[in-house]
Parts: sequence; structure tokens; C-alpha cells
Amino acid sequence: MSTSGGEGSYGARLARIYDLNYSGMGKDYAAEARQVRTMVARAGSAVPSPNAPRTLLDVACGTGTHLAEFARLGYRVAGTDLSEPMLEMARARLGGDVPLVAGSFEDLPGALTKMAPFDLVTCLFSSIAYAANVETLQRVLGDLAALLGPGGALVVEPWIAAEDWVVDHIGHDTATSDGTTVMRMAHSGIDGDRATIHFEHLVGDADGIWRFAEHHRLLMAPTSVYVGAMEAVGLTVTFDPEGFEFGAARRGLIVGVRAGS
Repeated sequence: MSTSGGEGSYGARLARIYDLNYSGMGKDYAAEARQVRTMVARAGSAVPSPNAPRTLLDVACGTGTHLAEFARLGYRVAGTDLSEPMLEMARARLGGDVPLVAGSFEDLPGALTKMAPFDLVTCLFSSIAYAANVETLQRVLGDLAALLGPGGALVVEPWIAAEDWVVDHIGHDTATSDGTTVMRMAHSGIDGDRATIHFEHLVGDADGIWRFAEHHRLLMAPTSVYVGAMEAVGLTVTFDPEGFEFGAARRGLIVGVRAGS
């Protein structure tokens, strides 16, 4: 999940433990990439083949873990994220040949337009829910759809629906790898049409024990808002209410396909 900030000391600390935290919680990036490929094929979009590799842009790509898995499936990948520390880790993971562009999805960098069209554009892990409001969310979905070529697909993972959001829940998890242990606690809240989550991290590694906090605000827009915005720009939309098998509450996956040439 990409954050709405992520610069400076906080961003560097988050990037440092991000992958460990979510892999320790059981997030299966390889399975999710395969699931996306299957979904877009069923929705009528093209899939990679040895003779015609497809292009993919992951928006709010974070440390590039999904990108690495999509590349293994045969996609020529590119990514964008607001956080430079996250992109630094993605560059280390993916190598210098993968285009990685710093910028917000609310104001897509011009470099992405120059790279378009893409066969597949993804915005996963509910990153799109950091949009400022419903109107911005609708505009961003249109901007992402505009990056698609004929027959291309846009795959978006929305945030948890308002009726499934549990207020005042206390969550906790621990992950350990390569001499680093992360303990994280979370408290859930609500503020109007926003789900709020306050995280506290306690990290132990060779440098000692250190801590930092995060506060997230995620837009709880109905699925109909996503579907309507994507249909308004000419995509044929399908919705899978189950989505990825990660976390107690299902977020679903929305796939929009542009008509072929």
C-alpha cells in the first residue's frame, strides 16, 4: 500500500521495513500477479506471449514487488510512486532498465504519457483510496484509462467497503527476517467518508531498537463510483468482490477493458 506521503526520515524508515512487514503477514505477490493476468484474460484483454510481450504500468508501485512478479510473467514493466525511498528500493530490486517515475497518481507525471499506451495499467493494494475526494478519484480513473492502448485493461483494487469497515479494531502482527524484527499495532477509526488507521511500529535490527508511527486516511467510495467512472470513459467493467486472498476483509478487484482496434 503506497502512502500519501513518504519523504524524509519517515519515508526511508517505512521503505526499510515495508517488504518484511507484508511478506511476514502472508501477502503473496506472485499469486496476485497471476490472478490479475487471469482476470484480464477472462475480461477480454490480451495476455503476454513469447512473440509479443505486453507492456504494464503499476501506479503506486511501492518497492516494486508486484512489478518483479509481473516481469516474470512476461510483461515489460514500468512503475510510478510518490515516495522516492520506495522507488530506490524498487530500482535495486528491478535493475536500471525498468522505467520508474516519481509522482502522484493525482497528477500523473508527463513521462508516463510519453511511454503510453500500455496493455495493462494496475493500481493495487488500495492505493487509489488515498485520492483527495470522490471527484478526484473519478478523474484519476479517467487519467489511468487514457494510458491504455486498444484492448488494454485497467485493474484497480479499491478500499474496504464502508459496511465492512470495523471501527476501533486493534490489530497486531510480527515479522522477522535477516536479523530484523518488526512489531506493528494498528487502531482503526472513521472520519466522515474516510477510514482511518493509526500504526505504531517497533523495529529491532543491528542498529538497535527504533520506532515510528503512520497515520492513514482512505476514501470509502462505493464500488459503483469506480465502475461508473470507468464506464464513463468507455471501458467495459467487471467486478470481482473477493479480490486477493490477503487480510480478513475482502477489497475486491475491478477490471476495465478498452475496446480493441
